[in-house]
Amino acid sequence: MNQSDFVISLLNNHDTALSGLAGSTEENKARFNVYRNNVFSSLIDALGDIFSVSKQLVGEDFFRAMARVYIADNPPQSPILSQYGDRFPEFIEAFEPAKSVSYLAELAYVERNLLTLTHSAESPTLTLDEARHRLSQIQDPAKLVLVLPKTTFLCQYRYAVGSIWWAHQPKSLFKLASIDIEMPEYVLFAKAHLYGQCFVLNADEAYFLNALIEGKGFEDAIPNSESFDLGGSLAKFMEWQLFEAIDER
Repeated sequence: MNQSDFVISLLNNHDTALSGLAGSTEENKARFNVYRNNVFSSLIDALGDIFSVSKQLVGEDFFRAMARVYIADNPPQSPILSQYGDRFPEFIEAFEPAKSVSYLAELAYVERNLLTLTHSAESPTLTLDEARHRLSQIQDPAKLVLVLPKTTFLCQYRYAVGSIWWAHQPKSLFKLASIDIEMPEYVLFAKAHLYGQCFVLNADEAYFLNALIEGKGFEDAIPNSESFDLGGSLAKFMEWQLFEAIDER
């Protein structure tokens, strides 16, 4: 039996891997079941660590049952369990019992994006003081160039999953009781301080940052909206340490 056949037998709850083994069939079956349970438990724990907010929302029992179904069809492709679960959000979308929690799959996408960014290369970004200093040196605002790291990206969700994620973080100002879950939301993903980060944006801020990501100039990136607070938004983005460079062309 090759390794692939062994994994299939292990994860799909049949005992073909036992054929040809020396010793009592019942004893081998008992040992194999102990090993199988330990493997499933380790993989479920790994998914629970990665999708920790999703687990909190549906509860331990439901999450473990759902994860067990996923694992049977999606064995790990790498020995690094901290990177496991890349197809878990797509699985949740199609998992019928999870559809009663309409936003669960989108929340899982948020958590997967954070994991992907955490394992990506990090580009140094300007501290708040550095960004303020660079901005103060710009003579002509029309020539201002704001550069975001290439790993930075923006997502639009049907539900307020960025706010939900933040509401489950320690010392967060987001409160779950005050979140309109049905409200569509823009979420910016960036890497800073070795970890993936996410930030909830309004529509004007999302327009502005998306234009910068697409390589548009500063003036072209400013939305035609009376509600857009350019100064306040720039201050917030600098505090979040989003910019890789602030220059003048």
